[in-house]
Amino acid sequence: MQHFQVASTNVSDGQVELTFLNLVDDGTSTDIPDARIYISPNSSSTLPPDAVLIGSSGPWNGSPVSVALTGNTIITTVPQYIYVVYDIGQHQEGKTIQSRVSAVHVLTPDIGAGDAGSSNQFTIESLLKIWFSSLK
Repeated sequence: MQHFQVASTNVSDGQVELTFLNLVDDGTSTDIPDARIYISPNSSSTLPPDAVLIGSSGPWNGSPVSVALTGNTIITTVPQYIYVVYDIGQHQEGKTIQSRVSAVHVLTPDIGAGDAGSSNQFTIESLLKIWFSSLK
């Protein structure tokens, strides 16, 4: 999971509306059934309970994709946090995932942001393997 902060520095009305973000996976997995985008006023190492789904990639192979953002996407000067959460396809054990948001776009005349950074790289392990090792 990747998360990063967004806030408005708009001097006119103090808000911007997020429209879409560009997402890339720099790992080796090519079977990602969905990358879901959430927003929350809280920063956390796990998805906060109050996070609201604002976008979804649908089936995806990790190539650059634009994900439309809808719903609660008006950002004010109060920081909000965007979360990128993956569903992982079957038979991906040993492959890696690393999300990268290469751009965040907003409604004009405001100006969006460039590279919002990357998640850590993770190696996908079989849940069954993890479960068995926890029994030892």
